[in-house]
Amino acid sequence: MKDSRKRDYQNLSLPCGDDYTAPFADPIHEVSTPMRNAIWLAGAAVMLASLLASPDAPAQDKKDQKKTQPRVTVVIPLGMQPGAKATLSIRGTKLDTATEVRFADDAGEAKIKNKGKVEPPDKNPEKYGDTQVVVEVKLSDKAVAPVSFTVITPDGETKPHTLLVETSRPVIKEVEPNDDFRKPQSISEPSVVIEGSIASPLDIDVYAIRGKKGQKLRVESQAVRHGSAFDPHIALYRTGQLQIDAPPRRLSGDVAFEYELPRDDQYFIAVSDALDGGGAVHVYRLSIELK
Repeated sequence: MKDSRKRDYQNLSLPCGDDYTAPFADPIHEVSTPMRNAIWLAGAAVMLASLLASPDAPAQDKKDQKKTQPRVTVVIPLGMQPGAKATLSIRGTKLDTATEVRFADDAGEAKIKNKGKVEPPDKNPEKYGDTQVVVEVKLSDKAVAPVSFTVITPDGETKPHTLLVETSRPVIKEVEPNDDFRKPQSISEPSVVIEGSIASPLDIDVYAIRGKKGQKLRVESQAVRHGSAFDPHIALYRTGQLQIDAPPRRLSGDVAFEYELPRDDQYFIAVSDALDGGGAVHVYRLSIELK
């Protein structure tokens, strides 16, 4: 951006004429040419030193440093349970040189299995990352939310990233095939967390739960807030009849709604990507509570 305050020194009009009095003492005009050159060079050196010491220089250094820092965008799956063992894929930028994955407060232990480059969704490495490190994790049985970890690399370490930990409700995995209302995944618990993913474009996950008139069904997604590429769309059906479609978005891009059931019946919760996307980083956690 051009600075409008910058002067055009080539067109600057200097005072002249018989009445002009130089602002400096006359002896300066009598100094020899080599001396004048030395004075000019000394002044230029002072000006250069002042520019290098200006506040803009450290700011630029910080900006460059920020560009080169490794960063975690999402962890797959999004969470674990205390005492569990799992393989996690940590996506981000500049993670292919990772030397260690470290959990805060001794909440877990991680062993690196492999690392390397990956293809980012929508060819957007800045948002979803183009590298990953795969680790085997053993979470402490005393781990409580929030649990965070950092990835250590030769270029520095990432900022802490949250691994979701559920201690009050059972966590179940999505089971395929569940993309049809005739073959949904049945939910028998009144309060549960589902660990799922939209594995491919146009995929849909259908969950069925039986409820009674007057009960309140609460559904909430956890995805966007934790770096997932999944853009959640949730619809609620009752025996083929649409009840709720595209509820208001909130919670930083995720979806949550509560609905009072109008009759005893089986209800279907259909989860899909609002942009018909899908893939490895389209992961989610779905909280279902019936009370």
